[in-house]
Amino acid sequence: MSVLPSQAVSITFRTKNIDGELADATGTITAVLYRNGAATMVAVTVASITGTGRYSASWTNAGYAASDQLEVEVTATIGGTAYTSKIWSDSVVAVVVAPDNASITAIKAKTDNLPASPAAVGSSMVASNMRGTDGANTTTPPTTGAIATAVWDYAISSATTAGSIGKTLLDRITGLLQTKAQADTDQTAILAAISSVSAGGGGDATLAKQGEILAALGNVPSSGSGARRVVISVVDYSAAAVVGAKVTIQTAAGATIAGRFGNTIAGGLVIFNLDDGDYKGRVTTSSGYDAHTAQAFTVDEDDEPVTLTIMATSTSTPDDPSLCRLTVGFVSVHGLPIVGATVTPSLSIPPELVPSGYALNESDVETTDSSGGFTADFIQGITVQLNVDHEGKSYRVQIKIPALQTYAVKLTV
Repeated sequence: MSVLPSQAVSITFRTKNIDGELADATGTITAVLYRNGAATMVAVTVASITGTGRYSASWTNAGYAASDQLEVEVTATIGGTAYTSKIWSDSVVAVVVAPDNASITAIKAKTDNLPASPAAVGSSMVASNMRGTDGANTTTPPTTGAIATAVWDYAISSATTAGSIGKTLLDRITGLLQTKAQADTDQTAILAAISSVSAGGGGDATLAKQGEILAALGNVPSSGSGARRVVISVVDYSAAAVVGAKVTIQTAAGATIAGRFGNTIAGGLVIFNLDDGDYKGRVTTSSGYDAHTAQAFTVDEDDEPVTLTIMATSTSTPDDPSLCRLTVGFVSVHGLPIVGATVTPSLSIPPELVPSGYALNESDVETTDSSGGFTADFIQGITVQLNVDHEGKSYRVQIKIPALQTYAVKLTV
């Protein structure tokens, strides 16, 4: 939705722990309202509402200008760790002013004595009735303004007659005066309906169809003047759409292309107009995700949508400082999570060659979760092999465990 310059705004948001479960924050949650990228002095009130991990944030806009961009950023402590994240963004729209009906009524009252027909007007204009010094009457002819008002008065009085100018104007004004709340409700419902559209041909076909509909409605920002429209979807490794992420287009060599960037909206979508060729897409978010390595994609006659996947930042660490908590997100070539795959870790080198003190942390065979995720603790500095089995197919990947307590990586298999 969009907000008005001086509107009182209230939104809701949720807090979750590292396991993705709703959890209450400890201490005070702080919130800051940003206007066009700069923090404001507006007080944002955060309150707990019914249910675990559910909160509201409310404030009153300070007379902002139309097209100003507003954002709310909150800081909360969950499980002993402080998090900062942007939870809301929107733009300011101008106030729609209703007609001044009181003034229209007053003008009408002053013009009720105008001639009722052209014949009456004609008779008052003959020489014998003209105002002058020859003994004629002293009736003052109507002014241009009075005549114009009479025309509007007639349009108003004919507003119930089908096909009349008055009825046409009334219908159009009624549409323009639709309440802002109803307009917001309609827009939300439309975007929600579009996000559930399925093209019946799999993930790529569905993304393409959603992007096509949103672009036709003018709801997806687009950039560039190339020959082909490329729909880009930004998701995390659980395939959930990421809204508000900045996507920058680069050359195949990694050089940023001037003017080729945009922010994702509902459905995690953004559109670029690009010519055929090889490109890279890089995603930037405010917080909550690891730094994104630009992903390569090709634009050609296949006209396939592009999915850019980003990894959530790992926040928990093992108790033993010599261990590294490895989080791996397994996704398909279409960016969808691989759920239910069996992952068996093993050393990738003969045991006799393993340096003293370095050994694979004992771990049972794991199964990837609903997000395609696998997490286990390993000794820092060793190289492990992950043996992945899914739907009759086997994959082998080697990972060098860094000297860090947490490490996250996305693997496409």
